[in-house]
Amino acid sequence: MTFVTWNELDSDRMFSPKLWANMGPPVSGTFKTPSGNNAVGMFDDFIGFSGILATKDGAYHSQGNRYLSFEESSNPVSQVASVQTAIGAVALTSAASNDTSCLAWGNHLITPYNAGPFSVIPGTSGDLVFECRFKVNTITAAQFNFAIGLAGQTGVKTIDADVPIDANDAFVTTASFLYFNRLTAGTTGLNLCYERASGTVATVTGVGTLALSTYIKSGFRYNSGSQTMDVFVDGVEVVAARRSKAVVNATPWPNQYLCPTAAVEGIASAAGLLTIDWWACAQLI
Repeated sequence: MTFVTWNELDSDRMFSPKLWANMGPPVSGTFKTPSGNNAVGMFDDFIGFSGILATKDGAYHSQGNRYLSFEESSNPVSQVASVQTAIGAVALTSAASNDTSCLAWGNHLITPYNAGPFSVIPGTSGDLVFECRFKVNTITAAQFNFAIGLAGQTGVKTIDADVPIDANDAFVTTASFLYFNRLTAGTTGLNLCYERASGTVATVTGVGTLALSTYIKSGFRYNSGSQTMDVFVDGVEVVAARRSKAVVNATPWPNQYLCPTAAVEGIASAAGLLTIDWWACAQLI
């Protein structure tokens, strides 16, 4: 008889086994890892994503998760048609130049801890894993900006001034964050950026390669013992992107509590689309 563990199932589409090693499949709320450690986590593949949009502010629920959003008139957040490789995926759209859209889990009263429960603060935070699977509908230069990862409280308020990407095609720097992204005139290169509130943004370029309308799976793992961070793309570690203890313990490494956040911002009039198949985050507590 052969036994199969959770991290051996559908690892091409779902969780990357090496990235999630010893963490266990995340669920929304508190759970125990296979080793019996307590953890807090969230997972969403956006089945049943629905809610209410009032002017520009949205409130949504999906798979037990709650979200707030900011959506300019031409930039809706919506569930896309269910297909085998993108069950219940959600899409963020940018159209007109400088229009923004943001979807945020956490940092409000309807999510656990009434704040962002995740962090990568040396000496304070336990092991953390974040992973997401997404695609973009254009890799043409200067069409739209996007970011997906973890952000601090200010960066996810549902007002125009505080969405993660501003009208200058740059990140709002009043909050800590840790994002996979493409900004300004980028084409196929997927970058990793991180920032400490009111600091300077650090960029690790080319951690992955985007392909037109093709899903990419990207994630990172903060290791509390060594105070380092590993980066994975499509289940494989990007060794050159590893962040050392010296980097993690210095500015501009994020020092706030964070929550899963995605955002788009238009550059050209052509519509840009960020489609998220699923995302997950878990941390030992």
